[in-house]
Amino acid sequence: MKELIVKGGFMMYPIIISSIIAMAIIIDRVYVLFIKTKFLKKKTLELIYRLAASGEIEKAKEILVKETSVFAVFLLAVLSEPDPMEQENAAVTAGDEILFCLNRRLSTLSVLGSVLPLMGLLGTVLGMIKVFYRITRAGNAADITILAGGIWEALITTAAGMIIAIPVLLVLNYFNQTIEKTSRRMQQTGSFLINILKRKNVQL
Repeated sequence: MKELIVKGGFMMYPIIISSIIAMAIIIDRVYVLFIKTKFLKKKTLELIYRLAASGEIEKAKEILVKETSVFAVFLLAVLSEPDPMEQENAAVTAGDEILFCLNRRLSTLSVLGSVLPLMGLLGTVLGMIKVFYRITRAGNAADITILAGGIWEALITTAAGMIIAIPVLLVLNYFNQTIEKTSRRMQQTGSFLINILKRKNVQL
């Protein structure tokens, strides 16, 4: 491995650094999206709906405060707004804040996934320039092995860039789908709760 890095040229180093940054972001987002971001249990959610429908808002808030799910924070923001006209705004504001936190650093991951193949290609171009320079210096004594050996060494950076970029982009796409699913679930949950609160206010 060390020999390949050396033969790949100096562009291998920014590729390696970028791969380390990408891995750190992926680990961080896995924790946030799949461990920290949890859906409320169905029974808990149904209980919140029943309490909201019966006007026991404070009791519902007490239950949500004990939950670690981002959905608890989202629903708590809705229940904490006494004005029915402002509950939708509270849901939008809380939802936007949560989605901002979930999307954090994904733009950096996207940039790395796009730039890594270009880094590899640049390394290959620089390597080919070096190869042809050596052939020119060799003149009539140039050997085909110089060209062949130089080309495979130059292509190392392109391979390295693509090997790292492809999984990064696949993981990024999966993260985006997960966030979209979370956003849709929040919207459905929030709308249902707001409709319950509106019906309660109409009855009153």
